Amino acid sequence: RKDLKVVEPKNQSSDDEPPEVELKELPPHLEYAFLGENEKWPVIIAIDLNVNEKPLLLTFLSQERRRLPGS
Repeated sequence: RKDLKVVEPKNQSSDDEPPEVELKELPPHLEYAFLGENEKWPVIIAIDLNVNEKPLLLTFLSQERRRLPGS
């Protein structure tokens, strides 16, 4: 049995610069949303979320941003 190495996510402050990404046209069922104080961290979400689901999802993603790949 091999021992697995535990890798901790990097801690970043909310002032860290977002990655430079090219926003491309998305399929009709997806849309961009932006996280962070200045709404500068792009994420892709389903366009058909209802008025309650979208803010809940964006709040959750904002709180967990440091754990997301590419952040």
